[in-house]
Amino acid sequence: MVRQMEWEQTAADALGIPWSVFLHTPLDIRSSIVKRHDHLPVMRVARYAMLRWRFYQWLERAAENADLVLLRHSVHDPFEAAFVRRLGSKVLTVHHTLEVPELAGGGALVGKAKAALESLIGGYVLGRASSCVGVTEEILRYELARMGALDKGRRGFLYPNGVQLEDEILLDGRGDVPEFVFIASSFVDWHGLDLLIGALEADATPCVVRLIGAVPDQLLTRCAADSRIVLHGLMPVDALASIMSSAWVGLSSFALFRKGMVEACTLKVREYLANGLPVYAAHRDAGFPDSFPFFRNGPVKLRDMLSFALACRSIPREEVRISAAPYISKGGLLANLYSDLGGWFSAG
Repeated sequence: MVRQMEWEQTAADALGIPWSVFLHTPLDIRSSIVKRHDHLPVMRVARYAMLRWRFYQWLERAAENADLVLLRHSVHDPFEAAFVRRLGSKVLTVHHTLEVPELAGGGALVGKAKAALESLIGGYVLGRASSCVGVTEEILRYELARMGALDKGRRGFLYPNGVQLEDEILLDGRGDVPEFVFIASSFVDWHGLDLLIGALEADATPCVVRLIGAVPDQLLTRCAADSRIVLHGLMPVDALASIMSSAWVGLSSFALFRKGMVEACTLKVREYLANGLPVYAAHRDAGFPDSFPFFRNGPVKLRDMLSFALACRSIPREEVRISAAPYISKGGLLANLYSDLGGWFSAG
């Protein structure tokens, strides 16, 4: 998230547009876009309340000098609701998921309670906000419906995830055995790692699958039973280049249906492509046309994954990155959003 926001600020500076990016956190993160909050209470509820109170106090002051505020939506947050009650005419909420279905899928009573709170508090926020921004068309339609905007002709804004493309030589260490890499900070149910393991259990074709991130305990035994699966655990970003250099294909989510979605716009897909890796997933990606050859939406079957990997094996890394650049460059995506917002704001 920090790198994504740093890239956004870098892109804004390069474009010469008045656009400021900030992340408020109690964590000790060294970044020009981070505003750190320390001396917070130890108790969880008090800590939550103090951090959000400080943030929205700061944001209200900062908003005085801004035409628009793009605020990443915080689920069932009464402090956000209080803020948009006062300054909603300037606020566009930014959304990366279908909040209520995702919360409802989080487990029995707790999940349902959180979903109900988000329906109530989040619904109030969206009702007071000026508009909304979504990383996919599916998410945008969902949030506009929550706003009651679809039947009133109100519009929202599409802003897919993007990366900062570096002018660097891409390493290509691909060998004779197909290698896949699957990156997640922590593998959750909608990543569908269990489905991928099942596909490997059903097909003994030689390959290597490298998992980067925390694997749930209940899947570790199944991973250990297959010598083709290599567990790397959590890794620093600068160590990923060597892993990706030997990979043929990057893997994205296989079970978005578990949170009621069919479309995504994940950052890891963009990072794979920026490193010259074609991508295989079991979902549509909002950022690419159907004709884009280096993102494949297919079934969770090893045969299909290997077929795609072999078809892309002879393609140079640089060709993949160049082909993806128009769809993943942070600068281009931000320029489009800024232009759309400017036209909307001026017309309003």
